[in-house]
Amino acid sequence: MKISCPTLCMLALSALPSILATAQVPVIHGVIPIANSVELNGKFEALLDMTAVYTNPYDYDEIRVNAVFAAPNGAETTVEGFYMEDYQIANQNTGSLSPLGVNSFRIRFSPRQTGVWTYTVSCTNSSGTGTFSAQTFQCVSSGSGLNKGFVQSDQSNYLHFENGEQYIPVGENIAWQNINPYVDYKTWVA
Repeated sequence: MKISCPTLCMLALSALPSILATAQVPVIHGVIPIANSVELNGKFEALLDMTAVYTNPYDYDEIRVNAVFAAPNGAETTVEGFYMEDYQIANQNTGSLSPLGVNSFRIRFSPRQTGVWTYTVSCTNSSGTGTFSAQTFQCVSSGSGLNKGFVQSDQSNYLHFENGEQYIPVGENIAWQNINPYVDYKTWVA
């Protein structure tokens, strides 16, 4: 098979965008927190608006998102981000889901100290690492009393919350589900 020069040039030019795209360092355009104030031991979550080249967002060897959180006392904690696809229940009877089309990388963190926290976010792929400028959020005391802290064990192996209250885990043993876990949950637990 003989390939003419114009054909070869067209093939090379058509491959150029993918070659250039794979050579791009991730660019984080923004970090959007769900809330700027979080309870002590509550959940801080932020969505990332970024441009990055990847085939499989769940492969940490291909693309990795990290956030470094600095506590008010200066202690640092690094957490890994994750990729999330949002869905909604499309049919209440069958429990079938439909995608919302809002897919993004996110970070989640639970602060264990009140005060102003600072965090920086980075994204790494095979071309390099992109970072976003430092952001802050406020961690406030738990006012509701429902947030008891993390579960811990003590010298006797009993479990308790950080506030000292005893923790006795009780769970449902739902061994055999029907076709859809949502319908089973709604029938047996809700």
